[in-house]
Amino acid sequence: MTMHNFPTYPHDQLHEIKLNGISPESINYAFERKHIKQKHFKSYLVNDNDVFFASTQVKKPVFKFKVGQEVDINSPYDFNTRAICCGQLEYIHKGFRMRGFLFQYI
Repeated sequence: MTMHNFPTYPHDQLHEIKLNGISPESINYAFERKHIKQKHFKSYLVNDNDVFFASTQVKKPVFKFKVGQEVDINSPYDFNTRAICCGQLEYIHKGFRMRGFLFQYI
C-alpha cells in the first residue's frame, strides 16, 4: 500500500476538517482496514472500523500525534467524531517530505 493509492480530500476542503482543532495539510478518504498490509500498522489497529491517513510536512509540521493517542474529528464530510492514532510513516509528495499518521475510527 502506498499513499498514492487512496484519494485525498480536495485542498479547498481541508480547512473544514479538524483533528483536535487543527486542519491537516492532506487527508485521504477513509478506507477499509483490510487494505493495511504492513504488520507494523496492523498490530496497532484496535477494531474493524475504517482507517485514514492525515499528513503534515516534516520540516514545518502543523501537528504531531503519538501511537495510541485519541483525537476528536470535526468535519462536515464525515459522521465519525473520534479516532485513534495507529502509526506514522514518512513519504515524499511533490517534492515535499511528508509525515502521514494512520488513524482508525473508534
